[in-house]
Amino acid sequence: MSYLFDLGLIAMSAKPYHIGHNFLIKQASNMCLHVNVYVSTSDRKRNGEFFISGKAMEKIWKSYLIPNMPENVNIYLSKTSPIKDLYSFISKNKDVNIGLFSDTKDKIKCDLENVENILYERNKESPNISGKTMRDFLKNCDLNSFKNFLPSFIKDEEKIEIYNILKPKPVGFIQIF
Repeated sequence: MSYLFDLGLIAMSAKPYHIGHNFLIKQASNMCLHVNVYVSTSDRKRNGEFFISGKAMEKIWKSYLIPNMPENVNIYLSKTSPIKDLYSFISKNKDVNIGLFSDTKDKIKCDLENVENILYERNKESPNISGKTMRDFLKNCDLNSFKNFLPSFIKDEEKIEIYNILKPKPVGFIQIF
């Protein structure tokens, strides 16, 4: 098989992982001899948004996602910044033909001669889904929509397990007399 690139690189927060992320990885896997995916394992905390634990996502990656990746894909779970890890790798490999994969909204900037940006536009070339939408499904306890945007390689019962790992936890309260 002939590949366009020696190496494909992807950086993502993936909180949570969805069919858009999976699309990028599949595209890179088909176009590159090897693919490195740098994933953040830090917590996702933003005002007004649903909280996603980095530890929970690390468990999901190790239990459900990594075992189902294409053979030529390596996943690097990053406790720092996946973007910094990606740039660090590029700076040390200036003689490697690299494809840098992302969507147009999350474009990673790199103008080195050995790096080509491969961009996909949501809802035109790639699935129309975002991490924010997935977090909203969790926030609103919308299991069916959440499951619909997880990759098809994940079994239905595993989708429910992933949802249960991430879903809102009941708030306990103390009654004072």
